[in-house]
Amino acid sequence: MSPTPDASNSPQAVLYLATWLAPELHADFSAWCDEHHREQLQLPGFLRARRFEWVASYRDDAPPQFLTMYDLVSLDALRTDEYREHMANSTGLPAFLRGALRLERRDCSVIAAHPASWWPPTATPLLEVFQLSDDRLGLELREHINALPPHGPDG
Repeated sequence: MSPTPDASNSPQAVLYLATWLAPELHADFSAWCDEHHREQLQLPGFLRARRFEWVASYRDDAPPQFLTMYDLVSLDALRTDEYREHMANSTGLPAFLRGALRLERRDCSVIAAHPASWWPPTATPLLEVFQLSDDRLGLELREHINALPPHGPDG
């Protein structure tokens, strides 16, 4: 039996980072990210780091290769003295990434989470949508969801 989620530690904000870089740098970038995430998670207000690799897109432009999301207690985590000190004293990007990495950062507030007790997430078919690695699996899941009988007050 899984533990009951505690709403008091649910993230109220997300630091979102999209990154673009040459494929030959992906392995070294991933190794560096692993250490960088551990450093960030030592800072107050940082709850979890997740990194995703973009595997399929319906966009016409070049989507980022990676998406990193830090779950935060609140956006105040990005304004603490510890965070400012870390940013000022961090060695920053390693030499092999300088000038080779394009980054887009977004600081986001969580305005809704359904179900409300989503933290920590439990395994559900819907959660697995984020782990699909090809369009065929996504289409199969979409067809399965659309075939489910209606439910709710009217169905």
